[in-house]
Amino acid sequence: MKRYYDEAAAANSTFSAQMSFERWLSFLAPLVATDADRAKIKLEGREFVKYVVDPATHGRGRGKNEAAVASDGRARLTRTTERR
Repeated sequence: MKRYYDEAAAANSTFSAQMSFERWLSFLAPLVATDADRAKIKLEGREFVKYVVDPATHGRGRGKNEAAVASDGRARLTRTTERR
């Protein structure tokens, strides 16, 4: 898992400045199952990705889904809705 964190940190300095490796792991814990040498995305992880990528997947209407990490390390999901 550290390899993936390092790649993301190298590509985006803001990412590594805002989130340590330990915090990133605690954020992923409910979304990914890990063993000694691999990780597998859980159903919750798949739903999370859908939520962030496709606003039409969850909720009605047009809008934008955003994910952030709260100070306690938990994922925080928000949705903004555009009004017509």
